[in-house]
Amino acid sequence: MGCQTAIAEKIVDQKADYILSMKENQGHLLDDIKEAFDQTPQAISHTITEESHGRIEKRNCKLIIDRDWISKKSNWKNIQSIMCIETQRTILQTGEM
Repeated sequence: MGCQTAIAEKIVDQKADYILSMKENQGHLLDDIKEAFDQTPQAISHTITEESHGRIEKRNCKLIIDRDWISKKSNWKNIQSIMCIETQRTILQTGEM
């Protein structure tokens, strides 16, 4: 699903919640989100590390509930938070990342 304000509005109008992924084609929104995570050391964070299928996968999820970082937050109906998921994969046999 594309990251579009109209899609978010339609979802909320149907009494549902949404999670939309960000790509670089959203103007300054990506810059706002990157700055939020760079400048918010108290972001809620949780890390999981799993070993399976010959690799180690580490996933870190960070959450910020301060929406003031988003300059055009009024465009995103009912926005509650922003989230970042970072992943790191290491091949066990080679150590390649």
